[in-house]
Amino acid sequence: MKNLFKGLSILGLIICSVAYGQTIPRSEQEIPVFPGAERNLPEQKQALKDYLETHEGEPIRDIRLSVYTAKVEPSKVCRFYIEKLGAKEGFPEYDDGVNTKPWYEVSYFSERDFEEQWEFDTKIWDGKWLKTAVAKRKQWEPGKWLASAIFEWTVLLDNGDIKRFSIDIIDDSYDTRARIISDKTILTIVSRIEKSEENQDEEEDDRLDEAYEQKIASLSGNPPTAQSLGIPFYPGWNFRPELSAGMSLNEDYEYFVFTTSDGAKKVAAFYEQKLNKKAFDSGFGYILALKGALPVPDEGLTIQENTMVDGHAETVITIQKER
Repeated sequence: MKNLFKGLSILGLIICSVAYGQTIPRSEQEIPVFPGAERNLPEQKQALKDYLETHEGEPIRDIRLSVYTAKVEPSKVCRFYIEKLGAKEGFPEYDDGVNTKPWYEVSYFSERDFEEQWEFDTKIWDGKWLKTAVAKRKQWEPGKWLASAIFEWTVLLDNGDIKRFSIDIIDDSYDTRARIISDKTILTIVSRIEKSEENQDEEEDDRLDEAYEQKIASLSGNPPTAQSLGIPFYPGWNFRPELSAGMSLNEDYEYFVFTTSDGAKKVAAFYEQKLNKKAFDSGFGYILALKGALPVPDEGLTIQENTMVDGHAETVITIQKER
């Protein structure tokens, strides 16, 4: 059923492309670059750094970012991509939860942009001059001049991941202090692959499985000692690296699990005598504090009777240690 939905989504991409009369780019190589725009490597380096910091922790599998400078006003760049992408203004509806149609949104110079700003007796922003300079350009709408625009669309990949594309267009043509204006637009093209929830879960399972196997190998090759545990060994107990590894995958505590055929009461009496401490009977077993206070010590020893291990009942002795 999952594959059927993926197939329908991919078919939807084809239908959308035909309906728009355009080919929707599915890779960064397929996105046209505005004619005459030149790669801006210093801006690109900083933009990538800022992008990664802003989106830190998000499930991004891959990110590609390119920055260009075009020596034209932003409205020309914006119209180029509207035509090339067949983009429609305004956020569109989703197709099976994944937006597949290019859309765009524009921003205009605001009234505040055209106001003067002062810091004490120093003019730090000459908005009146800026309005006079910008007014020489063609209006995007009556009384409005384009300052920036963003284009976005997404593509569902065969493995269930989502590839998200964006094109940012920003006017970078003026310096109000120097009263200089030119035709200069910064163009940032981004493609990023976002992991699907299913793939995130699968990768997390794989990571835990690998960590589990590595922990078993580590504990088997370097089992705990009485010195490392801080308590004497119980006579005849058996160390269980596989159970210890399974409980020790968190970041805060490490657990060392042993089993014995002796009863829990006998084991508790042994450690009460050796540690000179009274065991707490929780009703489900015994607890002795090794560090901190009962009933929830920072480090402790628990003894549980009649626990099924490898198909038969055993007494399980677990030592909890802080990392």
